[in-house]
Amino acid sequence: MTQLRTRTEVRKMLSESGKAVAEVARDLGVHVNTVHGVLAGRPATRGDAHKVAVALGLKAGTLEPVRYLCMTGMQPAQGAAGS
Repeated sequence: MTQLRTRTEVRKMLSESGKAVAEVARDLGVHVNTVHGVLAGRPATRGDAHKVAVALGLKAGTLEPVRYLCMTGMQPAQGAAGS
């Protein structure tokens, strides 16, 4: 199981990689305010907020398609769709 990150760790990771929140939003196909909200600690129980939280490693869960897993450093399971 992959270790979940804290919001502080995610912010640091984005800063160190030079990746803007707007770029993360574009990569995931969500509004930039959704990413800011997740990083601010707003609930991410479903929809786009859930997708952002899982992609950034803040929350356990699955995403489709598998391409979002690259943001968390996880490898797709054998036989997973899109792999």
